[in-house]
Amino acid sequence: VVRSLSLNSLANMSERPVVIICLICCTPIFASYLIAAIVIGFISNDGCLDQTDAFIDPFLYLKIGGFAFLALDLFTLCTRFTICKKRGTENDFTPSKGQSCVSLVGVLFEISWIIIGCILYQNLDNDCITSSVGKMLLSFIIISSVFNCIECISITQSCSNTNDNEKYQVIEEV
Repeated sequence: VVRSLSLNSLANMSERPVVIICLICCTPIFASYLIAAIVIGFISNDGCLDQTDAFIDPFLYLKIGGFAFLALDLFTLCTRFTICKKRGTENDFTPSKGQSCVSLVGVLFEISWIIIGCILYQNLDNDCITSSVGKMLLSFIIISSVFNCIECISITQSCSNTNDNEKYQVIEEV
């Protein structure tokens, strides 16, 4: 027996598996800069060995940032479908308010680490800035900033989004 899928049967499918598959496939792509930061933090040793003006070693900054951001990303990804999943709705594209709170804590940590990175980058000498570590440090700061701006938009959307059923109930009561 050949079973065909119509548009109606596809529209009735839950969005949850689609979101999970997209997140599983896209997470390694979005986390590639974190993996690169970790690798460069451990392997590279050119140009930045004698940074006396820097308050933290650039290699250590990349290692801590890479591991911490990767752990935060995986933690928020897991909590989205376990602890903080939406109840009673099929729309998984907008995070729940609980997920937004978890994301906000992560974003605040990441923003503080980005600020530390900006101060660190400003204190590096020219040899370190032109080395692979300096370039990775700047790339890490820029890419993390862009991703955090996107996450802030998602948090704002989640906090300002109200349930359509609540809107209709308010209208019916009036």
